[in-house]
Amino acid sequence: FPVTIGFNDIPTAGGTTGRTAGIVSELAVGVTVTNVSFSGLVRGAMNTAGVVGNCQGVVTLSHSSGTIKGRDGNSGGFVGNIDGVGSLISKSYSTATMIDIAGNSGGFVGSVNADGFVTESYYNGSMTGAAIAAGGFVGYVVGANAKVTKSYSAGSVSGNSWVGGSVIVTGK
Repeated sequence: FPVTIGFNDIPTAGGTTGRTAGIVSELAVGVTVTNVSFSGLVRGAMNTAGVVGNCQGVVTLSHSSGTIKGRDGNSGGFVGNIDGVGSLISKSYSTATMIDIAGNSGGFVGSVNADGFVTESYYNGSMTGAAIAAGGFVGYVVGANAKVTKSYSAGSVSGNSWVGGSVIVTGK
């Protein structure tokens, strides 16, 4: 059965390795997070995000704001990386300021891999990526079954190489 986790406005999170987030660092298969909010500062390495660092479960009806600073890629204002059968982000948004000095970073999600699915979500903040694959919504999408639908970015995005307003890199 789904597990629901409820948190609201945790001020700061930080880490020196991977999977650092304001709410959940690693969301496992079969776990659902719903109606959570993060507002504050998150600093980390790879898979750094406002709500979930690495997502293999489900996140819905949630949002993030504040500042997210990643340094090794796959970082996003809401989720750093999403992959795996059944992994889903829906009906969520982020207004966070997103900064990452490595690649595969997005305003909302850093990377969508394998069977990751993002739908009915948006980003309206400022995304700055210093390396390749900086996307206003998603930095990197790869895998035959990875999907992003009914989602958009209205925020600003800047970077050095492979910069896109919504989704920047797709591949199989």
